[in-house]
Amino acid sequence: MEAHSTIHHSATEGTSDVEIWQKLKKSDSQALKLIYNQHIKILYMYGGKFSKDKEVIEDCIQELFMTIWERRFIIGDTDAIRPYLLTSLRRRMIRVTSKNHIKIDRNFEIEKYDFNIEFGSEEKLINSEDNAELINKLSNELNKLTKKQQEVIYLKYHCGLSYEEIADVMTINYQSARNLMHKSLLLLRKQFSQLLLILSLLI
Repeated sequence: MEAHSTIHHSATEGTSDVEIWQKLKKSDSQALKLIYNQHIKILYMYGGKFSKDKEVIEDCIQELFMTIWERRFIIGDTDAIRPYLLTSLRRRMIRVTSKNHIKIDRNFEIEKYDFNIEFGSEEKLINSEDNAELINKLSNELNKLTKKQQEVIYLKYHCGLSYEEIADVMTINYQSARNLMHKSLLLLRKQFSQLLLILSLLI
């Protein structure tokens, strides 16, 4: 079935996620375009935590949106588009970058995938000389955390997800998400008393 870009009441900025998703499922191509424009930057940055290969990231994102459009008649409902997209991209990135093509499910605990927090200008990096030393120390400490600890911090502070959404994205349960965050911040607090004041700006 062809996409209908002239459908009445097409999705626009300010429309709720539920409404946008329903319009997408009814073949509103403008809804797909809106979803892409609203989330492409954070998807690209999130993909970059799993791989530095830009072509791989772009291919996974393109595959994600193509699959959504092709399966629009049968995909489930969602009231939170960003977590849905992050979950799907995460699965693709791990599958593509994992040498062993690990099956991702809620029993996946072994850290056989890459995830590295790095600071960049596109992610609100503070570049002043006064903060350079602190940023370097913080980066070193973050990289001492496990992959999942780094990821939970990134999803919480940079992507703004709730613990329920983090659990869905990382295919773990709610309490595991909270525990990961608690342990991560305990480790970091030992080194940086100012961490919580700057973390959301740096990641």
